[in-house]
Amino acid sequence: MSRNESIGYLTSVLYRKNQLYLNQALKPFDLSSSEMLILHRLCTHGECSQEEVASHLMIDKAAITRAVQSLEKKGWLTRSRSETDKRAFILKPLQKSYDHQTEFLSIMSYWTEFLTDGMSREEVTVLFRLLTSMQERLRDADFQAINDRRQNVKQNTEQKRKS
Repeated sequence: MSRNESIGYLTSVLYRKNQLYLNQALKPFDLSSSEMLILHRLCTHGECSQEEVASHLMIDKAAITRAVQSLEKKGWLTRSRSETDKRAFILKPLQKSYDHQTEFLSIMSYWTEFLTDGMSREEVTVLFRLLTSMQERLRDADFQAINDRRQNVKQNTEQKRKS
């Protein structure tokens, strides 16, 4: 299998290039790509817990905490203790966040248009359907179990070859 036949390799390249593009496009706002995605989630779904945002964006708790603290310091959102669970933080976007949503959507949309240029509408629909399916499969993935299965398949294949 060549590196171009690996979904991991291809998505890794897309991810890294996406980060580079977004970070460049977001420089005038003093935002990183992950910070913008957090703001987008909050502005489209309203205030919610930091844990809900982390879960939806599949970002680990330490990274989300750093990004949220940065956004709070820059004046994009507020963070307060939950009334019902004092361990949890509730995130609320400030007006500044709502005011820039159109520009953030434009930045994200342009990247999608750039990547899918030359593809038919049907190809783009299939691409999104397949990527969404893969993302959903990973939502609650147990990576240890996946690796254990891989090891078992490898051992079984080696045993069959020896017999």
